[in-house]
Amino acid sequence: MPNGPPTFDALLEAAPDAMLGTDAAGLVVFANERAKTLLLQSDLPITQIAHLVGCSSHSHFSVLFNRVTGVTPRQFRANA
Repeated sequence: MPNGPPTFDALLEAAPDAMLGTDAAGLVVFANERAKTLLLQSDLPITQIAHLVGCSSHSHFSVLFNRVTGVTPRQFRANA
């Protein structure tokens, strides 16, 4: 059993869409909102943002972010 808090990607993988009202889904929303803030208010590389919100890789972060928001992190930043 891993130590520490669950990662963004682990939470999102574990939480089906029907769980929007649960604590796990709340953590996913929190991590996604943190990612949005970092994308909008910093020049940090997306790879670093992925790490800061607990994703195991840039590509996995992009897939998960797209699943929640409907756009990739790069598109989100460009459209801001």
